[in-house]
Amino acid sequence: IDLGSGDGRIVITAAKKHGARGFGVDLDTYLLKIANNNAKQEGVADSARFIEQNLFETDLSQATVITSYLLPEMNERLRPKLLALKPGTRVVAHDYAMGDWNADDDMTVLVPEKTVGDPGRSYIFFWIVPARVAGRWESQLMAGGKPLSWQFNFEQNFQMVSGTARAGEREVRLPQFRMVGEQL
Repeated sequence: IDLGSGDGRIVITAAKKHGARGFGVDLDTYLLKIANNNAKQEGVADSARFIEQNLFETDLSQATVITSYLLPEMNERLRPKLLALKPGTRVVAHDYAMGDWNADDDMTVLVPEKTVGDPGRSYIFFWIVPARVAGRWESQLMAGGKPLSWQFNFEQNFQMVSGTARAGEREVRLPQFRMVGEQL
């Protein structure tokens, strides 16, 4: 799903080069007409479509990838909706980050023809929606052939997790770790 899809180039390219199915959302009827015409011309109208809709009202639940080219305030307003998606969903934003949700990866691309924002440069930010693991967890692990009960208390800030582990009377502070979707 491309939020603020403009002329549709991202969804159309994904459909053409990778066989992806998706749609773009925009409020500009002129750009939507161009996007749908571009999808027809490229032969991918059955897998790349474009709709007029407020991105905050768009159902994102089936997405495996979300792309956007939105201003920082819009990204921050959208962030709770993104974090509620299935863990492992990938999010890519052009030029603007998501506030204090640090990107899992980012890159700068030289684009000589770009005249807006930072002329000649585009910034790409990438996140993987993390599973929510904050709270108390219990587990039994075998130690010396006997079950040993463990309690874990996790604190989470987006994909970064820290906490403690306790077995019996012994408690240790865990090193900070990163969630990548459902994997730690």
